[in-house]
Amino acid sequence: MDLPTLRRLIDQALTEPPEDLMYKHHDKYIPYYHLFYLLVKEMVRGLPMPQPLIVVELGMDEGRGAASFAAGSARAHVYGIDHTMRDPPLGEVLNRYTNVHFLHQMSIPAPKLPPIHILHIDTEHTYDQARSEFDEYVPLLAPGAVVLFDDLHKIDDEVQRLFDEIPWPKIQDDRLHPKEYFMKGILEGYGVALAP
Repeated sequence: MDLPTLRRLIDQALTEPPEDLMYKHHDKYIPYYHLFYLLVKEMVRGLPMPQPLIVVELGMDEGRGAASFAAGSARAHVYGIDHTMRDPPLGEVLNRYTNVHFLHQMSIPAPKLPPIHILHIDTEHTYDQARSEFDEYVPLLAPGAVVLFDDLHKIDDEVQRLFDEIPWPKIQDDRLHPKEYFMKGILEGYGVALAP
């Protein structure tokens, strides 16, 4: 993955998502769910057969993000890590996508997993939590992994501060997570960094 490819995928994510994206009508999340789907499709093409693409989502909630990653390719092994379980929505995702694995635990310490190609950090949105997760999972990343950061601007831009500190190539594009439609004027923000 490189910045021009990432920019192309982000621009494409802002267009109408495909029919097979389970949450294609989920309002404010559509652009970044579409990006998840596109990233998996793009990155699977670069892997030798039959190597799986390892995706880890920290903060699974109802499983919408995991479903979007899983829809990109059956070769994506999606591990959703969360200490809460929101069922039935999560159960529906797990029944529909056999390549989604729910790990009912805290994000730290990290579970034993193969090298991670895509990491999505989306838990508490505090600087300390995001920093702890980032530091914990960076040693587990495959070369050239993509790290996604949700809600950069929540809680006084604390995740934004972490994102700004990361010395890797990155793109912040807040159009991926537009203004919260329930509370007008609150920008949530989204960032993507490319590991060396």
